[in-house]
Amino acid sequence: RIGVALDHTVGDAIALRHAVDLAMAARADLLLIHIVDGVGAQWHGADARDEEHALDTSYLDHLADDLKLNKIIVHTCLRYGKPSDELARLVHDEEIDLLVVRSHGHGFLLDRLFGHTIDRLRHQISVPLVVVRA
Repeated sequence: RIGVALDHTVGDAIALRHAVDLAMAARADLLLIHIVDGVGAQWHGADARDEEHALDTSYLDHLADDLKLNKIIVHTCLRYGKPSDELARLVHDEEIDLLVVRSHGHGFLLDRLFGHTIDRLRHQISVPLVVVRA
């Protein structure tokens, strides 16, 4: 099973393209993942079901429907909280064999200001992590 972390931006297409290619080559299921990490999600978790939740669910479902037309077995997962922690939990809970994430490429200074999701994540998981530069 291949997981791909998506953040509901135009850059998702890059990570998704790589994940789809890997899933097709390995004949693996694909898990589309989005972590809602706003203040409400951090505080209330899944109870923070609001307009963002509805939009994110619809977004994942739309992507999954498109991929299923190409005979790919696709699942979706929406989680709430800190992205690195939730992705690490998902790798274990969903038995993900490989995880694809996208680097935002802020640069050294902005990466220090906006966090180190990938750096934290790579220390929390034991499966291959494919980082796609956007």
